[in-house]
Amino acid sequence: MAGTAFVDQLKAKFGAKISGSNFENIDPWIEVTPGGLLEVCRYLRDEPTLAFDYLNCISGVDYLHTDAGGETYAFNGTFHNVRENEFAIQTFEFEGYPDVVAVESLAFDDLGDGRSRLRIHSTYPSLEARDGMVASNMEVGVREGYERLEGLLAA
Repeated sequence: MAGTAFVDQLKAKFGAKISGSNFENIDPWIEVTPGGLLEVCRYLRDEPTLAFDYLNCISGVDYLHTDAGGETYAFNGTFHNVRENEFAIQTFEFEGYPDVVAVESLAFDDLGDGRSRLRIHSTYPSLEARDGMVASNMEVGVREGYERLEGLLAA
């Protein structure tokens, strides 16, 4: 089935849950909204005319953080493994310290009463890279971000 016919079939079935596609790339891709991901994946696997037996999720993020003084910092990363409410593995790069990519594991501990603890372990490619990130005062931005999240969740 040609790429455009494939996307047309998915759009006919799922509408706006298919939010983008590009078959001109070396690696063609289709973008699915987060709310439609599981439904679309099951369809791709179970539809006899398609019978996908392998799907690849490329979940990348780029985000900005602006501190109290108005300074903006850029970050990017990719989630490689996510087990909801349990565990995730991601890569993380602070664009102010380019070409240094950390591999991070995130574990969620259930504390009861709807509360949890997030434990993050970051591994850097060298001691110098780790020390450079620590010297950048990154813990201030991390703390500010989680304080904002806590405020949103409490509201």
